[in-house]
Amino acid sequence: MKKQQPSSYLGIIILVVILLLGGVAAYSAHKADWLGRLKSRPSYDEKLVSMVSVHGALKIEDLNLSGYEIRKLNFAALSHRETFPQVDLTLNPVTKRMPETMKRATPLSCQLVFKTKGEAEIRFWKRTVLRRDFVPSVINSMQRAEKEYLHIRELPRARPLKRLYL
Repeated sequence: MKKQQPSSYLGIIILVVILLLGGVAAYSAHKADWLGRLKSRPSYDEKLVSMVSVHGALKIEDLNLSGYEIRKLNFAALSHRETFPQVDLTLNPVTKRMPETMKRATPLSCQLVFKTKGEAEIRFWKRTVLRRDFVPSVINSMQRAEKEYLHIRELPRARPLKRLYL
């Protein structure tokens, strides 16, 4: 059997190095493009859509919502916009002294009002939610409000609905 020449080992090593450098260059280009997209985040990552208005002593910025949480709220609002073109959130602190920075365990007083295209509105009683449960609570409330509103509208001999409390 014939032994391989040292030059063939060198050729294989050079080929592997070239392939590795090409892979690193392609990955770096992809990563730089991904990071560039993160730095120039779209506005729906930073603020709520205009159909959602926030009232009360706390503003939405005070909650320190992540881009993911804002996207979830925006997606929920936009997916229910045929039923509720206007969503009003009233946010207030539960205690008189709010911490300087909002923590995930900070309690909030929250009231939700979903307005329909007609004159009806679906209101949720004021409730206390922890900051970490705020986004899921709003999304679940929106789903529940739509389900109840559509159910009542489909009832036979149903009178026009002005206000529904949940």
